[in-house]
Amino acid sequence: DGHTVALRDAVAASTGGGSQSTDVAGTPAMRCRRGHLNPPTTLRCRSCGLELTDRDITRAVMPVVARLRFETGLVVDVDRMQVIGRQPTATDFEGGQIPNLVALPSPEGDLSRIHLAIRLEDWNILVEDLGSTNGTEVRLPHQEPERLREFSPKLVVPGTTVTLGGTATFHIDLPE
Repeated sequence: DGHTVALRDAVAASTGGGSQSTDVAGTPAMRCRRGHLNPPTTLRCRSCGLELTDRDITRAVMPVVARLRFETGLVVDVDRMQVIGRQPTATDFEGGQIPNLVALPSPEGDLSRIHLAIRLEDWNILVEDLGSTNGTEVRLPHQEPERLREFSPKLVVPGTTVTLGGTATFHIDLPE
């Protein structure tokens, strides 16, 4: 169909033909004394809370930056782009990476086939409505809900709640 890719070809594309891609392995990070990866702008480890005394920045494969907790019980770890919808597909690999596709049931068709993307820019989490019919609402911690404009990425933080098409809701949390 012109859109189907063999797994071996996708893996080769995402790794630059066998060597690690700098986009995948090039995330700036600092390690705490226990070895956890952290954004270079933080003072304490996001996993264990230890003070980051070693300020050396290294480049590492992106760890799980966030966890999506859907009201249905589904949990999705975010370490790369996510495409969420009724029947999500991905035709373009952003940065050479294969996105994770999250299919959600929508018996009434309230969710678009390809509804939302979650993108990572280094350690920042962006949500983007991909032109959905019924829209996406984002509620940052201690803020009023806001409807996303189509194709306008919004920076979000852990503690944010996202509602797709008024029916499917998930919370963005830090990984455990």
